[in-house]
Amino acid sequence: MDSASFSIEINNEIDDVKKSKNKNCTLAVDLLSKLAKGYNDISGVMVNFKQPAKEHQTAYINEVTIVV
Repeated sequence: MDSASFSIEINNEIDDVKKSKNKNCTLAVDLLSKLAKGYNDISGVMVNFKQPAKEHQTAYINEVTIVV
């Protein structure tokens, strides 16, 4: 997992896997770190993983919101 020069807050409602071992969280941090290279005006990022259809037949649908 790359380290970012800004804070990244992750809220994962999809599963109970620890953030450091969760492939979605690791992927988000890696990609955000790569996208931010060359920019110095990013102070923080909020990533929210949600499963809006958790109790329905389409439980496989996930929603990810990223706010920079």
